[in-house]
Amino acid sequence: MKKAFVISVITAVILFLVGWLSGNTELFGKIAVGIGVFFFIIAGLTSGAFISGSQMQANFHSESKQSRAERRNMMFVSGVVMVPQFIAGYFLLTL
Repeated sequence: MKKAFVISVITAVILFLVGWLSGNTELFGKIAVGIGVFFFIIAGLTSGAFISGSQMQANFHSESKQSRAERRNMMFVSGVVMVPQFIAGYFLLTL
């Protein structure tokens, strides 16, 4: 998870610097927000946020502890990657 966060921060910093130095902050801001939205959707799908409670209960009882841990890990990694992208996109779009 730490490696994913570092890679996401580096990507966000690169997008911010390129957007700021090129003067095209809106384009690079939209790219950063697009990356953030992609990982937001991945985190939502893996957490079960987009399904009903009865479907979540059925999924919980039908999966093993290992697959549940893998799914939870994917959710956390997606959430960790998403945050720096949204921050970079916010600052680029408000400049």
